[in-house]
Amino acid sequence: MANKKFKEQEILTLRNSKHVLDVSPSIVHFSAEFKKLFWEELSKRRLPREIVSSLGIDPNILGDSRINGLKTLIGNEVKKGNGFRDLNTYAQGCNRYLSVENRIKYLEMQLAYKNQEIEFLKNCIYRSGGSGMMKIPAHAKYQVIYDTMQKSDDLLNVTVMCEIAGVSRSGYYHYLLTED
Repeated sequence: MANKKFKEQEILTLRNSKHVLDVSPSIVHFSAEFKKLFWEELSKRRLPREIVSSLGIDPNILGDSRINGLKTLIGNEVKKGNGFRDLNTYAQGCNRYLSVENRIKYLEMQLAYKNQEIEFLKNCIYRSGGSGMMKIPAHAKYQVIYDTMQKSDDLLNVTVMCEIAGVSRSGYYHYLLTED
């Protein structure tokens, strides 16, 4: 079963945790410190739900599927033996493997992606008359996604744009089939 999307209040609650670096409706990024503490407690045979709760995160917000996925992810990081990684340490880990030229290319690609994401959001706001993306009808959101996908330099994918716009991917593809 797929993970449920977080509601706005759940996102705010998660963001208040010192162990959460970032959260979107679909994904939570935990700190390396959280992963380390989680693993230490798991090694003591504590249950994952109890561990999450003891670290100040409501296990009911995460759900069993995410908690089990977290357990697997942390176990895999332990097996690799490179320490625990998070949003802050991921790029540092890349430095060991990339030449300076490739690191620059990687950073340029990240910058281009962020720029395109910002342009997509600006387009969404502009088309909504400044009232915010959630207030415009789904078909208008699908059109913004379609227009963005038509750009030759497109770096965003349909899944990301649907998540940002608050619409389903299947709805977007249905829109493409039914629009003339």
